[in-house]
Amino acid sequence: MGDAGVTVPYAIWQRYGDTRVIEENYEAMVRWIEYMKENSTDYIRPAPAYGDWLNVNDPTPGELISTAYFAYSTKLLSDMARAIGRTDDAEAFKQLFEDIKAAFNEAFVKEDGQIAGDSQTAYVLALYMDLLPEDKRQKAADHLVERIKERDWHLSTGFLGTRDLLPVLSDTGHLDVAYRLLLNDTFPSWGYQIKNGATTMWERWDSIRPDGSFQDAGMNSFNHYAYGAVGDWMYRNIAGIQHDPDRPGYKHVIIHPRPGGDLTHAKGVYESVYGTIVSDWEQRDGDFRLNVTVPVNTTATVYVPADNEWSVTESGQLAHEAEGVTFVKMEEGYAVYEIGSGEYRFTVHPVSAVYMSTLVAFFKEAGELANHGAARALDVHLAAVDRFEKKGAADKVVKHLNGFKQLLNHQRENELISENASNVLQMFADRLIEQLIKKGVSAELRAEETEFHPGDQVHFETVFENNSDDNIHDLDMSLTVPEGWEITAVTSPSAKVVKPGETFTAQFNAIVPKHQELTDSLTIEGEAVYRKFGEEATIPLNIRAKVTSPVRIQEIQSDPVEPGEETTLHVTMQNVAQQSFTGNVTVEAPSDWTVVPTTQSYELDAGTEGTFGFTVVAPEDAVRGAEMHVSATYDNYKADETTTTVHLPGVSWEFDTDGDAQGWQPTNHLTEFTVSDGVLTTQSTGGDPYMVQREPLSMDASHGAVVQLTMKTSVSSGGQIFWGTEASPHFSEDKSTRFNVKGGEFHVYHVPIPPQDSPITNLRIDPLTQEGDITIESIRLLR
Repeated sequence: MGDAGVTVPYAIWQRYGDTRVIEENYEAMVRWIEYMKENSTDYIRPAPAYGDWLNVNDPTPGELISTAYFAYSTKLLSDMARAIGRTDDAEAFKQLFEDIKAAFNEAFVKEDGQIAGDSQTAYVLALYMDLLPEDKRQKAADHLVERIKERDWHLSTGFLGTRDLLPVLSDTGHLDVAYRLLLNDTFPSWGYQIKNGATTMWERWDSIRPDGSFQDAGMNSFNHYAYGAVGDWMYRNIAGIQHDPDRPGYKHVIIHPRPGGDLTHAKGVYESVYGTIVSDWEQRDGDFRLNVTVPVNTTATVYVPADNEWSVTESGQLAHEAEGVTFVKMEEGYAVYEIGSGEYRFTVHPVSAVYMSTLVAFFKEAGELANHGAARALDVHLAAVDRFEKKGAADKVVKHLNGFKQLLNHQRENELISENASNVLQMFADRLIEQLIKKGVSAELRAEETEFHPGDQVHFETVFENNSDDNIHDLDMSLTVPEGWEITAVTSPSAKVVKPGETFTAQFNAIVPKHQELTDSLTIEGEAVYRKFGEEATIPLNIRAKVTSPVRIQEIQSDPVEPGEETTLHVTMQNVAQQSFTGNVTVEAPSDWTVVPTTQSYELDAGTEGTFGFTVVAPEDAVRGAEMHVSATYDNYKADETTTTVHLPGVSWEFDTDGDAQGWQPTNHLTEFTVSDGVLTTQSTGGDPYMVQREPLSMDASHGAVVQLTMKTSVSSGGQIFWGTEASPHFSEDKSTRFNVKGGEFHVYHVPIPPQDSPITNLRIDPLTQEGDITIESIRLLR
């Protein structure tokens, strides 16, 4: 059946509101969830065959993908069970979802929000499928953005991650990144396909390579939907047409456009079961215009991007007073309205004297001005403001707006204007003044680094630029740092005058205390206060940073150990801070293994490393390697922790004899296969290079195994290990593990093989998924 047996009925129910599809498929969906539960280990599912298919050298652990979909399907089934009145089942599946979620976090999620595999898809699935606790959601989203940034603001997701990538970004405060990915036109991106002539979505991100050549015709469809799932995000975010999950079938519609990416207009049309839904918006001459069509017997909630409800009109009337329109609230920069069926014309007006005159007319008609003379007096002032606005005389605009505000106060004191009308017009006058005194002026807080360590001295700069046509007076810039920090102004933070075209910079040094708590989210704040046209303005300053451990576990190495014998575990510590630190390194082993000593103390000067040896003794009856927990402290604070495995020996290939490949043979897309100077070198000439071990093998893997590959490649890519067994000697996707390959220097890759029912008899290594140079120092098959 598969997860589609759950996700497809759910999608049909949500889009059409018909619960018959749930009833007809309910028993099959229940059996699928039960099957996944029965075939899981502590709620963790085994890896699928294909994983995040055709990702861009960014594989995701298979167990993570399978477990995420197990949880997601269970959550959807809980919702569907409730929809057809099976409340006991709904509660049971809801609890099962929570149990899977807990297991997912235990197995795959670190305290800082980092997720196993560190791939874009890993973060996308965890966030989209609601698998993270609230305190880790933003941390994980920020990790996702870092992964995107590392790829020069490009995606690396495959079939499973792409659908949910942009929704996750836009829902976690990164709408700008979502638009950036959408509008890219270099590989890999949707725009790259369009730029290369695509009229339908391709199977691969690069079905046509950047050099103009084609991928293998055996798997290179030019009409393949998977990456086209972005269309759903475009409807829901650009056009803003969304179904209401609580009222399936578009009986109630949500219109919530989210403009971005320098788009100036967009139109979306959706044919629901009730009729045509339209969302059509444009930004022109400072206005934002949104036209909405709602079918008969249907209602809608409309989100109009606006600072306040008084800026919004509908068909020429204030929207919150228009017929058939009910103002609900202001929410995160949107005015929210409820409407019935029909056609609506919303306009968001910029702050200007012209629109303020329109408001005066509204208030006069509503009886909120005592007489025609009161309205006329306000219009005279606003006519002067408008005249100077058109001339670009900002100082005179501010002067007349202040006169307008004085008139409002006079009229209010003499009961010539209502309190409501006075407050609204005062608000618009204040906002127009603020716009004018901030126009052409900017201030920014900068730091040389945004990753700090306890004990560090950090340098900040506040940069103020005056690109307006007028002088800035009495500038003063300041910073606020966390409690316990020391901050000193290196240069004066104040300036009497900043002339047009000038930049003023103030420098500050801050010392992070050694006891500073480590955090992934620290905000340093400040402000720039100045005067222009006699009015005071404040520009807030802030920069996001993190405080990380000054001491890190840099590397852990050990040779395999025979049962009953000993080996040395070498732990290399690095001090990345500006101060010296002391602390302890501790290694903990399973109860039947021995570590001597368990703890060692260290003292590391700033920027130095130190390596510490621990003797590890394997028990006489050991049948598999053991996982060691390595932790470090500094000044009684937790510094770092990780795990490593001390393996039992198996089979190794060291390539220490020139010309002897020790049974390894190039099989596909590999040339110049040579062994010399202690390494095997070869060159990948295509997208599917692999080498196979031809000499007979027979290694017990009933408790699992690991391939330790020491390799250097000229490019970053993806790799894959295949294995055959005595019972199943042929290579297949279900007997393989994918891994990330980092280009540049030598890296040691540990690729796990799960427990096998019969001995491993052969191996295949796919070192890359593209062209590139490959150097292998050693291959070890360990227990």
